[in-house]
Amino acid sequence: MGTEHLLGQILLTLICVVLAMGLWYLGLRSGKQGLKQLAVMIAIAPIIGLGLGPAWSWFGFDRVDIRGTANGPAPREAFTKYEGPLPVGNLGARHQLTLTPSIWGANPPSKPLHLRFEVRSPNGEVLAQGEQELAPAKGFRWAPLRAEFVPREEGQHKLLMDIPSPVGHVDYWVKELRK
Repeated sequence: MGTEHLLGQILLTLICVVLAMGLWYLGLRSGKQGLKQLAVMIAIAPIIGLGLGPAWSWFGFDRVDIRGTANGPAPREAFTKYEGPLPVGNLGARHQLTLTPSIWGANPPSKPLHLRFEVRSPNGEVLAQGEQELAPAKGFRWAPLRAEFVPREEGQHKLLMDIPSPVGHVDYWVKELRK
C-alpha cells in the first residue's frame, strides 16, 4: 500500500478505536467480559494491518509472475515468428524469463532444438536476446532456456521468438527475482 491509501487507513483506524472504546464502555456498564474482549480485538486490528503490509512485501507475496504460451508453427511450416505482449511490473528489478518448448504429436523429441528470442522495451530497446540449442528432456519437452533482464521503463514490453518445427508451443514464465 502506498500513500494513495493513507487517508482510508487513518479513517479505518479511527473507526476501530471509537468502536473499541464504545464496546469497552458497554462491557464495563453491563459487566460482560465478552464485550471487553471484542473491544480489544477490534482495537488491535489496525495494528496487525500495519504489520502485514511490510511483511507481505518482505516475503515476496506482492510479486506477480507472468505466464503464457506461444503457439508453434503449423505442422507443414518450417518455423513461425511470435511477437506477443509481456506486461512487466516492477521497474529496476531483475526478472528471469524461462522458455520451455513442447513438441507436436505423440513422439518425444529426439534432436536438439535451436530457439531464438528477444525481449524489447516499449521504446524498442533490446533488454535481452539470445539463441541456444536445447537438448531433449523427459516427456514431450526440451530443456528450458533461461535469461535475465531488467526493465527500464513502464509500458507493454514485447517477447519475440523464432519457433521452429516440430514445436507445438512454447511456455514462457517471467518472474521477478529477489534482490
